[in-house]
Amino acid sequence: MQFTQVDNGYMIRLERGEEVLQTVTTFAVENCITAGIITGLGAADKIRVGYFDLHSRDYPEKTFSGELEILALNGNLSWIGDQPMVHMHVVFSDENMNALGGHLFEARISATCEIYLKVFSRKLERKRDEETGLNLLDLK
Repeated sequence: MQFTQVDNGYMIRLERGEEVLQTVTTFAVENCITAGIITGLGAADKIRVGYFDLHSRDYPEKTFSGELEILALNGNLSWIGDQPMVHMHVVFSDENMNALGGHLFEARISATCEIYLKVFSRKLERKRDEETGLNLLDLK
C-alpha cells in the first residue's frame, strides 16, 4: 500500500494481493482516523459479496473469482466500541462485462485499487439495532 495526504483525506493505492477491507481498517487505526467516506475503483481476482436478508437477519454470500474489474467501491468508516468498522459496497464486472455487486466481505486486489478516504473530524459510532439486527450509525 502507498498513500498520500490530500485535501480532507488520503489517496490510497493498494497493491496486488492486498485485501481491501483489512488494508483500509489497518490504515485507519495506524493513522488515528475516527470516521470518513470511502470511494474507489480497481481490479480484483477474488470478491466475496452478500446482501442483507431482513427476514433471516443474515447475509447470504457469493464468491467470484477471475479477472474482475472493480467499477465502484462506496462506503464509510465508523467505530463499534474500540474497533473500527469499514462498511463497504462494491459493483464489479466479470470478463463478459456483466455487472454484479453487493455488501463487500472480501476483495483481493489483482492489479491495483485506488481509494479516496475523506476524513471527518467527528468520530462516528455504531450501535446495535434490535429491530433489524444491524449495527447502525448512531447520529445523535
